[in-house]
Amino acid sequence: MLRSTLLACLPLVVAACGGPSETVCTLEARAGVNVTVTDSVSGTPVASAITVIVQDGAYRDSTTVPAGSPQGSNSVGSAWEREGVYSVTVHADGYSIWTRSGVRVESGECHVKASSVSAKLQRA
Repeated sequence: MLRSTLLACLPLVVAACGGPSETVCTLEARAGVNVTVTDSVSGTPVASAITVIVQDGAYRDSTTVPAGSPQGSNSVGSAWEREGVYSVTVHADGYSIWTRSGVRVESGECHVKASSVSAKLQRA
């Protein structure tokens, strides 16, 4: 009896939640470009200050991670909920400038479809 009651109620719960065919979008903002910065030889996070510049035409976003930030802070998000084709530039003290162009971020049903970039910096 309990099982048949639960099964009978299941369609009501699904319908109340928007149904299986509807997408429920969240209100959080998501980065369109995610950049992970590491040393090209050791593969470890870069310990010096890191500046990541993401640009698409007139749009420009710059983020700086200070030297000595906790390990794992070598990941930088940018271009929040913004589609486009970006160039990414990474500056870090003691390293050569790293660049990548043609980083594509497309729109999605609720949020942008993010692109991940791995910047492996070479010592200068």
